[in-house]
Amino acid sequence: MKEVLSRRFRRGVWRYKELLPVSDEFIVDIGAGGTPLVHARELGRRIGLRNLYIKNDTQNPSFSFKDRPASVAVSKAREFNLPLVGCASTGNLASATSAHAAAANVPCVVL
Repeated sequence: MKEVLSRRFRRGVWRYKELLPVSDEFIVDIGAGGTPLVHARELGRRIGLRNLYIKNDTQNPSFSFKDRPASVAVSKAREFNLPLVGCASTGNLASATSAHAAAANVPCVVL
């Protein structure tokens, strides 16, 4: 499995392409995922954990962990040839969905 996962898409959410339900030609990849783990030594020390790591998702395109599912969702919408994508959100999901839709040149509606 490790060899399969590291073959073509080596970074971000698309590193796991072989496990995701999207055909290659429809992938919208603006760099979601692959964000670093930061060793939170001081916070860990304060709460009694030597190896506390925090995922730094501010390095995603819209600064949110929601970029990962948005990348897959907009890619799948392209594969289904949908005329637009949308979501109901007041924050991070709206940003992630609209960023990926814009990259794919797909209209986006946010409620």
